[in-house]
Amino acid sequence: MSEDTDQKFSGNDFSQSPPPQLNAEEVGIRLTQYVDLRLDTVSARMDGVQSELRAALDSKPGVMSFWGGIATAVISIVGILLGALSIGGDRFEGGMSISPIIEGVRTEQSRRDELQDAKLDAILNQLGQLNDQLKTGPEGQN
Repeated sequence: MSEDTDQKFSGNDFSQSPPPQLNAEEVGIRLTQYVDLRLDTVSARMDGVQSELRAALDSKPGVMSFWGGIATAVISIVGILLGALSIGGDRFEGGMSISPIIEGVRTEQSRRDELQDAKLDAILNQLGQLNDQLKTGPEGQN
């Protein structure tokens, strides 16, 4: 745009004087610039809207991410179940490995019980003999 054209439009009151005469070339240039600016503005807005839509669509989960989430959940549940079973199996195995020790303690306790029973039987026999002696009294000792 030329400077004298800008001066023609600035500060003029068209009601007092006729509008300035512009040649066709100047009108074409101004119109072209105006349209180009408007198209650039609209294009920039559309690019912004398009990028927002793409970002919104990219952020939404798709079918693959849905099935991936389900697969992850199933694998997690299976892992937890296997962990619980392995802990239970370990406790069961610990119980099985201690059973020979328990059996040895039981055998030893049975042997002790038999020895005590034998000692108690001997004591009861002696008490029975003492009781018999006391019943017969000093007369039976002659």
